[in-house]
Amino acid sequence: DIGFPYRYWTSLHWSLTQFTPASMEVVPKNVYERTFALAVIIFALVSFSSFVSSITNAMTHLRRINEESLTQKENVRRYILENKLSFRMGNLIYAFLRQHRDIQQRRLHESDIQAFKSMPENLRMYLHYETFQPTLSEHPLFEQVHCVDKTGFMNVCHFAMSQVFVQVAADAIVYGMQAEAMHFVLSGHLLYHHGKHEGERIVLEAGSFVCEMAIWLQWIHCGRLNAQMPCEFVRLDAKMFREIISQTIALEMCQTYAHRYVASLSEVDHPSDLWMEPKTILGTKGSTGLLGNTLKATIEFPSFR
Repeated sequence: DIGFPYRYWTSLHWSLTQFTPASMEVVPKNVYERTFALAVIIFALVSFSSFVSSITNAMTHLRRINEESLTQKENVRRYILENKLSFRMGNLIYAFLRQHRDIQQRRLHESDIQAFKSMPENLRMYLHYETFQPTLSEHPLFEQVHCVDKTGFMNVCHFAMSQVFVQVAADAIVYGMQAEAMHFVLSGHLLYHHGKHEGERIVLEAGSFVCEMAIWLQWIHCGRLNAQMPCEFVRLDAKMFREIISQTIALEMCQTYAHRYVASLSEVDHPSDLWMEPKTILGTKGSTGLLGNTLKATIEFPSFR
């Protein structure tokens, strides 16, 4: 009398032999057992082949990734040798590459997806609206613009906003350069050096706004913003924003805000690219504040630094 444990392990042994070239003493004795054994072998052939194929593809992919990495390292080595760079410079380059092996890792951007380029314009507009609306609405003024004129807000998201990746140790803004956009930090860690001599240093993280004044007036950067790690931004183009907002019903509100913003900024002794007081300028939540005044037919953007 054969016990249950022996029968169980014998059955398991027989099952494993159907997926592998192994054999055992248990064989079919009649047509039903033979049919069942053939069905199991055919199923095992298909499933095992698929399993081996997936492992092979994964290994090929890993090998390709390693080959690209080795090729880059070899190119760096050749460049250093062929250009006869100093030993110190070579060490600095290799130290940088070792410390920041994930330098190329970034979020997937719209420009990386070829299928999006064939989408109709109206669908891409809604795509940009859902992509950028949460970020842009974090600013109190743009949240009000969204409530007052959704169509104009969608045009801003579609035509004036884009995704930007900044590599580690790169400068997102440079001292003395003309400001062309406002930036919303999505991820990463940055260090703002204020002034020509970079005396004051301010740490910025996700959720920060940078250089709002660029969209309200002609502005020269007062400092340098350096990425301490790979960073992601949403960029609001100042020129395009002004062109779009001047054709919306939110124009008067933005004009009022712009003049109050410039007036408040002019009272600051040492302005920086990080200065902003939107809640103070807008007033208390729920007030009609910015909707009550008409200043001029066009937005004026004075030079200020």
